[in-house]
Amino acid sequence: MEETTNLLLYQRLAEAEQKGRFIDYKLDGWSVWPILRFRTWQELRNLPRANLEEFHISLLPRIITLALGDILSFSNLPRAEFVVLGSTRNVRSFGNSTKRDLYFDDLILRLGNVFKIDQFSYIGLVGCRKKSLIPGDVTSSLPWLLRQFASKTRLPRNVDIMANQYSRVLKLHLNIPNMTSRLVAHYLYKFIWEKRAYSWLFKRVQPSYLLLVDAYGNHGIVAAARETGVKVIELQHGAFDRYSPGYAWSVADKPYKEIMPLPNRVFVYGDYWRDELLALGFWQPEEVISVGSPQIDRYRNLSNNKRNLDNVCRIILTTQGIDIPQLVEFTLQLLNVADFSGLTVHIDIKLHPMESSKDNYVNLLGSRPNVRIILANEDPSTYDLLSQADLHLSIYSTCHYESLGLGVPTIILPFSGHNFVGHLHNSGYAYLVRDPKDVITYIKDNQRRDVPYEVSQRFFKRGALRNMLAILK
Repeated sequence: MEETTNLLLYQRLAEAEQKGRFIDYKLDGWSVWPILRFRTWQELRNLPRANLEEFHISLLPRIITLALGDILSFSNLPRAEFVVLGSTRNVRSFGNSTKRDLYFDDLILRLGNVFKIDQFSYIGLVGCRKKSLIPGDVTSSLPWLLRQFASKTRLPRNVDIMANQYSRVLKLHLNIPNMTSRLVAHYLYKFIWEKRAYSWLFKRVQPSYLLLVDAYGNHGIVAAARETGVKVIELQHGAFDRYSPGYAWSVADKPYKEIMPLPNRVFVYGDYWRDELLALGFWQPEEVISVGSPQIDRYRNLSNNKRNLDNVCRIILTTQGIDIPQLVEFTLQLLNVADFSGLTVHIDIKLHPMESSKDNYVNLLGSRPNVRIILANEDPSTYDLLSQADLHLSIYSTCHYESLGLGVPTIILPFSGHNFVGHLHNSGYAYLVRDPKDVITYIKDNQRRDVPYEVSQRFFKRGALRNMLAILK
């Protein structure tokens, strides 16, 4: 069955938006459609939602402990030029050094006068804050507890009314039964109470800028910042295209931009991503700036220096938690074909953050001496592995682009969703294989071949920290 593409979903959403006038519904002066759009897109794609609420509730004693520890900090907030919303899901090791936030820690060291908020996410990464190079001044635990308890009061009253109306409109125009009034109300209460909590914080810290990733998942703090005159800058944190739901707004939405809880500017990795955001005409050239990626710059210094030092072809395979039996079988066949061809390979399988167990892979691949299976929160990191690899394999992943940025050739595997990165194959940036034999043929035909400099630069501009500091300071 043909995969539903972002383009088809975008067209379906755009048509429904116009018919249902989704953008006109407002709460506390803000359009609620940006708050619900990404979740609606998930429902249309039949994607499972990670239940982070249950995850947080399972950690309630720890969250309460953290919140109690933050009370003193919240009672004596310092003024700062920058507020940074970090996330534990982005904390990784660099070699054997202290763990660091891949997006912000290097930048914070150069900015100075920063107030950092640690936001918790993803099972297995909660405890990494203590090991961080720059732990947050506070955590997101107190605002989270506030909205949890405040939403139980069902205040403000217009939230439930709005949720009932919006749920009916979504069902009418998109036929999404799972977007119930209760679920819509959950997202709206989350927005309203996070906005109020962070508005209080911004009025005391009085920053000029809020820096964050994943603005389309943090509308409350974005709206709070904009209400208090704080400029919001989002740093790109993954792969997207012009039709991705977090960014794909049309020219018709431009008149509503001031009431949409979106960032003022987006710092993207390179001109490839900038061109994608500007394509639909909603974002203006001065709002989307190519700056690069600090973590890619850091690992570029290691890439190529450690590769090709022997006759072993080092492969990193990044998983996505889909088509696991097929992926394991493909890997087994790849190893057998390599042995038959006289090619020595070593494969590191780096699991997706949502895969908490190695069992699906260890049962069939664990005994192979030239295979290593690594959880997302285990060392070495994906970047460490890429910097030493000769080849990258995945189905459809941000790692395809990061591999290109690091100069490592990347291969697209023929499983569910691979068409989402089909444009990389069509443009010649990546290679779509049909079977393991194609991988071996590619390796033999392209030994010691790196990604061209201009391709790497187009996806990831060099000098990220210098480029960002030139704008922020």
